[in-house]
Amino acid sequence: MSVIHAPRENPIDFRQFLIPAILLLIFAIFFFRLWFLQVAGAPSLKEQGERSREASVSRLAPRGKIFDRKGIQLAGVRSVLVATAVPNRIRHDDSAMKELGAILGITSEEILKKFDAKDVAQDLPAVIAQDVSIEAATRLAEARTRLEGIGIETLPMRRYADTKSLATVLGYVWVPTERETKRLEDHGIKPADFVGREGIEKEYEAELMGDPGVDRLLVDARRRPIRSLASDNPQPGRDLVLGIDFDLQKYAFEMLRGRKGAVVALDPRNGDVLCMVSSPTYDTAQFIGGISQAEYSLLRDDPNKPLYARAMQGEYQPGSTFKILTTMAGMRAGTFDPNRPALCRGYYAVGNRRFKCLGTHGSVTFKTAMAKSCNAYFADLAVRTGEAEMLSTASELHFGTQLGLDLPDGRENDGVLPTPEFWEKRHPDRPFGKGDLVNFGVGQGELLVTPLQMASMMGTVAMKGVQYRPRIVRGISDAEGKMTVLEPQEIARIQGTDSFWRQLQDALVTVVEAGTARSGRIAGISMAGKTGSAENAHGPLTHSWFIAFAPAENPKIAIAVMAENAGHGSTVAVPIASAVVRHYLNPPKPTTAPRPNQGSGNSIEFESEVVPISRP
Repeated sequence: MSVIHAPRENPIDFRQFLIPAILLLIFAIFFFRLWFLQVAGAPSLKEQGERSREASVSRLAPRGKIFDRKGIQLAGVRSVLVATAVPNRIRHDDSAMKELGAILGITSEEILKKFDAKDVAQDLPAVIAQDVSIEAATRLAEARTRLEGIGIETLPMRRYADTKSLATVLGYVWVPTERETKRLEDHGIKPADFVGREGIEKEYEAELMGDPGVDRLLVDARRRPIRSLASDNPQPGRDLVLGIDFDLQKYAFEMLRGRKGAVVALDPRNGDVLCMVSSPTYDTAQFIGGISQAEYSLLRDDPNKPLYARAMQGEYQPGSTFKILTTMAGMRAGTFDPNRPALCRGYYAVGNRRFKCLGTHGSVTFKTAMAKSCNAYFADLAVRTGEAEMLSTASELHFGTQLGLDLPDGRENDGVLPTPEFWEKRHPDRPFGKGDLVNFGVGQGELLVTPLQMASMMGTVAMKGVQYRPRIVRGISDAEGKMTVLEPQEIARIQGTDSFWRQLQDALVTVVEAGTARSGRIAGISMAGKTGSAENAHGPLTHSWFIAFAPAENPKIAIAVMAENAGHGSTVAVPIASAVVRHYLNPPKPTTAPRPNQGSGNSIEFESEVVPISRP
């Protein structure tokens, strides 16, 4: 008997469809991606691709030049060889790094530090060494076949006529710090590769920096340069002309060499700073190229304080030079009478205290009192004038505050004026008394001034009460290179009669001709001046002061000299000031006819229009 079996139905196996499903999904993904690249995302990708094929490299603009008042170039531009390298082409090649370092005399770590600096593009040339010697540049050029991405370029870098006597005036240029970058960006200025770090270089960065150029390169997908495209040339910065007389600056620097102190000379007619010297000083060449922390610490901790700009930061008691202000305050208060005598017994008594005088002068009037620097006379004048008028006159002439010199913030100090607010904080246990007023009237006590403030006060007397803001820069170029002068800025005016100013000036001439400053007489030049010896808590000798202007009948220079720990003003400060004034005015010998246009033949001529300045 046969058995007939019914056919079996094979069950569906899911695994039979797994591989086709996976393949179908992969093809779908590829198709969708291809569709997106060719259709949906094509415009954006095309723009991105075109953008990635072009790269830009900034080119440093030559900084504007800086000239002195006679046209001597103080800061210029020189072409410097620099070594460049593309970081991504060399950073992982140890042998190439060592060879590059050996040629340039630097370590691999220093090269890597340059590569890792902020804003350095890893696929484009970066500067790794500056001021490369011709020998090193030649060796680098020969090594380019085996050191991929190495190059030699030239950059316009700063060059200074003098890095010592002008250190506190010009400053220097170097790569910006994060703080400098933020400061400039806050003022809408995009920092260049090198910026001013001190002095005029910093204060006038916006004018000096120029506009950088751009080199455009065609690069491949890996950002490797293929060829150069069109470029925009950099535009140089604007030139500055200073009021500084470079020859006078160097001369005053030499006259003060070996002493701690300052010399400040102004043109009283417009506020131009003719020279501004602080001693001792530092060499800005130490900062150009970067200064090590160890080197900076040596400067910072030097007991002679070379980083301290004494001309505008030094704060000292003015001594008898301040008797000029006491006279002006007395005139304003109506207590000054040049014919009114005061009795000098060798001191001025306040209760049981006796304020000493330089001598026993007997009954003296104003002219004799100024010539002999009689403390008793001016103590009496200060007491009769009163604290309020003394403070008001001093404040109006910008004692106790900055004069607004065009240098970076922090480079000019206020000094100290013993106002009621100051006195309450300093001496909460006692009021300002008659003895304090006597000290104030003869330039002692709590009063502190800067040499710049004293030169400015003497310029005010020279101009019969008109005070101009001191300024370093007197002219600036426009886009076409035409130089125009900056308008002098009047900042104070002490009202007085012609008779008063004549009497004050005549008394100051007598100080030089027959008084405490007669060692400073200059043949052929009438000079008005006042000596001072200020108390010094840090040494056995007083600080030596002399302030003056000349010629007395037609003032062209006002000067303040302060020498620390040097004794009486007549022994040190007077000879220095006299020599500087003589050097500037350069009087002809008595037997020689005056030369035409003396003292201005080499000066730069200016237009009279105002040039606006906007400084960060």
